[in-house]
Amino acid sequence: MLNNISVPDIMGYEVVRKLRDRYKNIPQVIFVRSLEKAKSLGDLFDILDTFPNNFPVQWDDTSRQWVTLSPLR
Repeated sequence: MLNNISVPDIMGYEVVRKLRDRYKNIPQVIFVRSLEKAKSLGDLFDILDTFPNNFPVQWDDTSRQWVTLSPLR
């Protein structure tokens, strides 16, 4: 599942693989973007653990998490 994904040395491939297994409901592209934005393993866990259930989503730099966008009316 982590084929061709660069995992920062500080995080460790095995730990990131376990997180990917745990959060397999999160799309691969979102997981990879979360990995890029995380500053540590704890940060990655927090980002993934607070991932919203509804789409569409976008990254919020202020809160450092994925947020659900409001539907257009």
